[in-house]
Amino acid sequence: MGAPTPLTVIGIIFLLFGVFVGWFAFPKMLHKKILESKSLNPRSTMRQMWSHPPISADFKIYLFNVTNPEEAQKGEKVILKEVGPYVYHEWKEKENLIDDINEDTVEFSFKNTFVLDEMSTLPLTGDEILIMPHLAMIGMVTMTKMIKPAAIGLVNKAIPYLYPDQTSAFMMGTANDIMWNGLDINCTSGEFAAVAICSQIRQNSASLHKISKDHFKFSLFGVKNGTIENNRYTVKRGYKMSPLEVGQVVRFNDKHKMDVWPGEECNRIYGTDTTIFQPFITPDTNLASFSGDICRSLTPDYLHETKYNGLNVFEYSAVLVKPEEKCFCLNQKKCLKQGALDLTNCSGAPIIATLPHFYKSEEYLNNVDGLSPEVEKHRIQMYFEPVSKCYLHYIHMAQNLSSSCNIIYIL
Repeated sequence: MGAPTPLTVIGIIFLLFGVFVGWFAFPKMLHKKILESKSLNPRSTMRQMWSHPPISADFKIYLFNVTNPEEAQKGEKVILKEVGPYVYHEWKEKENLIDDINEDTVEFSFKNTFVLDEMSTLPLTGDEILIMPHLAMIGMVTMTKMIKPAAIGLVNKAIPYLYPDQTSAFMMGTANDIMWNGLDINCTSGEFAAVAICSQIRQNSASLHKISKDHFKFSLFGVKNGTIENNRYTVKRGYKMSPLEVGQVVRFNDKHKMDVWPGEECNRIYGTDTTIFQPFITPDTNLASFSGDICRSLTPDYLHETKYNGLNVFEYSAVLVKPEEKCFCLNQKKCLKQGALDLTNCSGAPIIATLPHFYKSEEYLNNVDGLSPEVEKHRIQMYFEPVSKCYLHYIHMAQNLSSSCNIIYIL
């Protein structure tokens, strides 16, 4: 066999170069470029998409209609009928951004805007008349009992003046009024008890629609729609420092930890802001996220690799509170049943959250009729594309309860 020709040598060199680029150099280059593209560099496309998403998310609301209010008022078991979904396009934007170059962080506030998807909501229109526990009235009574029980008599005297049309603990209104437009709170009376309570309402009216100094309205979501939140998040940009830390929350309202829960671990802030995650996910990657709405971080559990719309994805699931997370119990002498999270300290209102239909909180099912928990419908589930870190499908479900009347609404 003769000596290799120059062309053969050149061919071998190019082959080896191709192997090197294909096996080693190109993956590293691609890895670097993907990391760079996911940073929150103020001039990057990702920063614009993160702060002002070009597409909306689907936001579905299910309400529960109480079908036996008279019997329930007498102490009989509440019977419920689920009404929904009311489907909205949710635009989750970030406003009032402040960058810290040295810390490689950006601070912001969320602004959520909801636009009704009429076609997806049909045959519902929002004009359906529903009967539900009177959230504002029950909340006021419950919080008074918890914080200042000596004043409960004053509250009871004020209620007929604040809610002159109320004859029970249940309210009647359209779905739109309950969700968005609001139901009346009347502060025009000169009666002593009403004046005293309305004085407190005026001082704590951030969650109410203020029509005038003597007229307020309460709704589930109306005040939040299109309004910049007061809460401030500070997250890692992943630009000058580690790209894998992109979106990680380092402070909430300028605090490195919460002061809501009785245990140190439960007050710890960790995870992303829920809208961005690191790229190059593996089954062992911690995909925790922090939500100021529930004052805690949640870590989903990896389930398996699967397909979603033809893409290879990782599927995850989560619960609101795990049995071993004892420090989320606000009253160690009387903890809530499994799967329920007491948000009273977090929200300033008597709210207890569970997953829909008491999924993972089945011990509460004996208190009501009309609920039927199903794993595929009522769990928190997420699908992530592992390279880009994009979450392709994220179902976040929570069910809020009045401490007196059990079920109020589902998100």
